[in-house]
Amino acid sequence: MPQAIPLRDYGRTGLKVSRLGLGAMRLPTTPDGKVDFDPAVELIRQALDGGINIIDSMLNYHDGDSEVAIGRAIRGRPRETFYIQTKVGLYADEKPDDTFQTRLDLALKRLGTYIDFYLMHSLSLEAFQRNWQKILLVLESAKAAGQIRHIGFSSHDTPDNVIKLIDTGLFECILLQYNMIDRRYSKVLAHAHGKGLGVGIMGPVAGGHLAGPHELADGLLERSSSEAVACLRFVWDNQDIDVAFSGMSSSQQLNQNIQAARSAEPLSPAERKKIKTMIEAKEKLADLYCTSCRYCLPCEQGVDIPGIFRLMNEFRVYNLHARARTLYGWLVSGQHDASQCTQCRNCLEKCPQNIPIIEQLEEAHRTLAPPKEE
Repeated sequence: MPQAIPLRDYGRTGLKVSRLGLGAMRLPTTPDGKVDFDPAVELIRQALDGGINIIDSMLNYHDGDSEVAIGRAIRGRPRETFYIQTKVGLYADEKPDDTFQTRLDLALKRLGTYIDFYLMHSLSLEAFQRNWQKILLVLESAKAAGQIRHIGFSSHDTPDNVIKLIDTGLFECILLQYNMIDRRYSKVLAHAHGKGLGVGIMGPVAGGHLAGPHELADGLLERSSSEAVACLRFVWDNQDIDVAFSGMSSSQQLNQNIQAARSAEPLSPAERKKIKTMIEAKEKLADLYCTSCRYCLPCEQGVDIPGIFRLMNEFRVYNLHARARTLYGWLVSGQHDASQCTQCRNCLEKCPQNIPIIEQLEEAHRTLAPPKEE
């Protein structure tokens, strides 16, 4: 009988979750980008059969078909043997035909069952303050009706603001990004764990961009079967983390990650030392460009100055060219990219490092911006 995936207490919820969770935003797709339901359903079932007991989704993943696929995959299975975590955005205000209640109703309909962990997705302190009272009535009613069991949030807000959200005492679990190249939330994870929240992380392999050869994973490859497994071992070595959600789109990826979770081999002292040395060297190099102190904000034009510089760090310090360009494309679509800069020079006066911000923004745009269509 194969070794089971270790379980962890999910904060103070009273539930135990597998160290590896299935992130259902990278399910198998057809050539036109739609969910390929037969292999997607089979993949989810293989994950549950392999010992993963928690699946993470979101109302809009795969245009909603992620939740549909989960609903099909779990049909007929004993409901007490697995947990469903899904999310809803508070950043989008309600409309007459799109309220917080209709969003919850849609998720419940697609899944065909109750939701164990209902998370406010990409929650910012500002969105919380604007919309919390509106959704609180929905959440209280849904809990009383047994439609949801626990309330949490995911976030990309500043670490200080995420700690403020934790300290409201309203949430039971949290989902944050954490991996070898992005440890911004290390102190937040420790704070959440200390407060008794269930702690999940997304992006352990940086959206798959760390799955190929890279310097940091090299330090763990002697006892890891692949770069992806090395990244997962790095995450699991952080005892503040209960579950790492990994998006998997093939049986090969799934089986490899399940095997890594079953062995869950901790980092050796030599591996910890090697990784620590390499990460610190990279971070010192990154700090030559920007320390993300955020004193330059707010920008009147909405330019995400530290976010752009962080992507430039990924490009030139970590050599993650495709990832940096993809994420910069999101800033372009949201009009928070460097092209929005009017060279007002206000940020220059506030930067404690005297970084030539305007020149570096221009360089970032030249390097990261998608090519213009002819």
